[in-house]
Amino acid sequence: MKNDIKYRYNILRNFIYDDNTRKKCRLDNKKYENSFSRKRKLPFYNILLMTLNKQGKNVSFEIRDFELNKKGEKCVNYSDEAYLKQRRILNPDIFKEMKNLYLKDFYSKPRYIKKKNGYILCAIDGSKIEIPNTPLNREIFRSEGNQHKRKIARALLSGIYDVENHFFLDVEIDRVDSNETRLAKKNIEAIQEIIGKNKEIIIFDRGYPSIEIFNWLEKQGKKFVMRLSSNDYI
Repeated sequence: MKNDIKYRYNILRNFIYDDNTRKKCRLDNKKYENSFSRKRKLPFYNILLMTLNKQGKNVSFEIRDFELNKKGEKCVNYSDEAYLKQRRILNPDIFKEMKNLYLKDFYSKPRYIKKKNGYILCAIDGSKIEIPNTPLNREIFRSEGNQHKRKIARALLSGIYDVENHFFLDVEIDRVDSNETRLAKKNIEAIQEIIGKNKEIIIFDRGYPSIEIFNWLEKQGKKFVMRLSSNDYI
């Protein structure tokens, strides 16, 4: 088990320092085609490592912790603004790719996977979340009024979680007025590449039951358990 964890650690480490990853860190826009090209004080791999090292502190403390404690540097030779500028142009999809690399290796070794009667137990749920209340976020994700009738930017999250092995396999984010069932389908489709030949049972909370989702799951050949309200009629 320890050797496998070390192996997956090395997979991620090699990926982070691979020069091909530099290109994957760039946003998909011609404006950013030369991002992370030069070896600056903040190379792309340090941006990745620092983001993974985040502990919920403010930016200054996060930078100091990474540079002084993790890297062993004697001082920080760049500003908070320089770090934030680089982080803003980092393609967030890079973290999903890293997550998939790690999980694919885990689920390719059945002897370590905890199952119930041969099935991985996966739970799906969605939730509305508040996001930074910027004009751009309100335009992209839409907004809802709070108790003070002020428009607040919100988004809809949907996640699928391996209950026994304690991994979030996939998380989708969309407009706050999006359809929760549609996002759940995206979750289910996304994990197939991760879990490979392993079979799963999907657990749904109330709010999902409908003829449409039952029919879709049956066509996909999925086993599922769905909680019903007392007044649900199927």
